[in-house]
Amino acid sequence: MNTRCFLPVLLLALAVTAPGCGGIVGTDTRPAPDPGAPSATSALSFSEEELDSSLETCASPHGSVQTYRTVDELVALLGGHWAYCPGGEPLPSRGQGARLGVEFTSDGHVYWLARGEPSTISRGTGIEGAAAYEITPPMDVEVNDVSFQIDIIYPDRSVMGTYATFEVGPRRLKLLGYDGYFVPLKRSTP
Repeated sequence: MNTRCFLPVLLLALAVTAPGCGGIVGTDTRPAPDPGAPSATSALSFSEEELDSSLETCASPHGSVQTYRTVDELVALLGGHWAYCPGGEPLPSRGQGARLGVEFTSDGHVYWLARGEPSTISRGTGIEGAAAYEITPPMDVEVNDVSFQIDIIYPDRSVMGTYATFEVGPRRLKLLGYDGYFVPLKRSTP
């Protein structure tokens, strides 16, 4: 067999079938915002009662894993406010008060949630309370939920990389590197 003719045909076959193997994962086309700049997403505050009500989900049995295969799906799943269900360790605070959760915005910002005044749970500020994030898709054909690296970029330009896994029934977020997991922080309905 003539390998010079066979190789281009093989490469063409791989290029045509590869998207069917792992799907088109896309790229994070949102440029990571300046970590110190404000988000276009409006800030919300939560009451202690809303936090406590959300944390009741922590005691529920674990559900099934929710998969994602693209950057856009991951951004949609990450978006929102998440309360931290402590495992063995509290959320690292990097020098500020206790972190109670995290908010991921669709425009690439991350805010660590903390107690504010008066008795509210709100976005953190400053070098340790606000950051940006960008997503690095997998580099190979094998795509799974831990293939997408989430880089959290702080204003001092330090970067923390993590990976996300989600559950449904109830909804949970697990970030690699944290003992506990996160549940949606829900607003009370009047």
